[in-house]
Amino acid sequence: MSIKPSQPGSYNTGSPLAQSPAYRSNLTSDNSSPTAVTGGERLPAKPTSRRRHLLTGAAVIAVFGFMLAACTSTKTTTYVSGYTSAINQTDNAGLIDAGAMSESELRDLTQSFRATFEDIKRNDLTQQLQQVYAQEIYFNDTFTTIHSRDELITYLAPVADRMDYSEVSILDISASNENVYMRWKMDIGFTVLGKEINSSSIGMSQLQFNRDGEVVLHQDFWDNTEGFFRHLPVLGAVITKTRSQL
Repeated sequence: MSIKPSQPGSYNTGSPLAQSPAYRSNLTSDNSSPTAVTGGERLPAKPTSRRRHLLTGAAVIAVFGFMLAACTSTKTTTYVSGYTSAINQTDNAGLIDAGAMSESELRDLTQSFRATFEDIKRNDLTQQLQQVYAQEIYFNDTFTTIHSRDELITYLAPVADRMDYSEVSILDISASNENVYMRWKMDIGFTVLGKEINSSSIGMSQLQFNRDGEVVLHQDFWDNTEGFFRHLPVLGAVITKTRSQL
């Protein structure tokens, strides 16, 4: 048996049930809805709106944290400080002066890199990465920071496997001193919780090459929220709503 208010804010306090200490204590304990009393037992009240919001927020945070943990290297460092430190530690004397190259020389220098990421689902991805990158590197794709070629292979191979497809189009290549800047458009498809997701995004990669033509620094500049997280179930809706209120 449950007790319902006869009018908003008022209750039938004359009934025997209403005289019970459990019921009267419930009325004065907090401002939540009354707890039903059946057979002398207190049944939990329905969650208040505030509680529901807290539970929903906790669930979203848990999902977000899980995804970040899944795609973050064990050697993660903060985005800005890690990049700044890598640039400051670069031995410019050991780098190719890409800014002094002709357009055709620049395209030759970046050919292997472009071929690798234009089709990251290629069967020989591991061999390609071994040719493109030096053993000691600084790599950041806005998801994770990596410092060795072996670690990069361990990271990228399963990422490529999880994609349904991946197409990267190189839009422009330019250089300044030791830095090569590559502007690109990326189309990827993947499946999350049974949902097929297709994402198109744009970005730019900054590269530095050693004298052997190997990449020693790779920093992506890319909006991973727009290109990835916004498309995820649950979290995507929260991100979209939050952005609309900014």
